[in-house]
Amino acid sequence: MDLAKHYRTDATAEKEGQWVDWGEGTKFKIARLGNAQYQARFQALIKPHRHLRDRGILPEDIQVEILCKCLAETVVIDWEGVDFDGKPLPYSTENALKVLTELKDLREDIVTVSGEQSTFRIAEIEDSEKNLSKSSSGKTSGADTSKD
Repeated sequence: MDLAKHYRTDATAEKEGQWVDWGEGTKFKIARLGNAQYQARFQALIKPHRHLRDRGILPEDIQVEILCKCLAETVVIDWEGVDFDGKPLPYSTENALKVLTELKDLREDIVTVSGEQSTFRIAEIEDSEKNLSKSSSGKTSGADTSKD
């Protein structure tokens, strides 16, 4: 096994985001969960609550609020083709926070995809780019690249 091919990830994509096809014309640009910006933002948001977290009694609603803010500000970088309640929803940090807060299952999917090594693995990014160029020329690979 070529370990470099299997494990090497794109550091730029981990920080700046990688486009992930969600299906039905929707794509999210996702940075890696736990990236440096995420860690800094998490530390800033948890600081006023450390005494509760350290004792294991941080209320779940505060945990979810911190997670949603971290994801909206440092992991969900952009999106295309997103509708909400039947209306187009342009990307903004505020809109990302809204959908992540309201849609628990989307939040869980974002956490999963942003934490997967395969999302940022160089070999898979290169394959994805090849498939995109084939499909933009009218040819399709037939592969389902959705991450649901």
